[in-house]
This record gives sequence, C-alpha cells and structure tokens, in this order.
Amino acid sequence: MNLDLHEILPEEISDAEAALLADILMKLALAVESHYYPQIIRHIKTLSAASEEPF
Repeated sequence: MNLDLHEILPEEISDAEAALLADILMKLALAVESHYYPQIIRHIKTLSAASEEPF
C-alpha cells in the first residue's frame, strides 16, 4: 500500500495546527498498535520464520 502524503495532507496550515495534527496521528498510531498488537507480533513472527527457510 502506497500513500502519497502530499495528496492527503493540507499544504498550508499553521504551526499550531501542524503540531496538533502530528499529536493526533501519533496517538492514533499508538492506539492502533495497542489494539492490534497480538496480530502484529504474529505477522512479524511469520515474516521472520519465512526468511529462515532455505531456498
């Protein structure tokens, strides 16, 4: 999945709005990680196990 941030983020916002947006996005990222933590760990283990398999 590729996101073009220039297409979805506003270009001209104040410093305070930029700081608020960054804070909201950080809190959202932490909430998503916390909510899906077991699935994320399971996925990471799957990736590392797949990389250890011989060719």
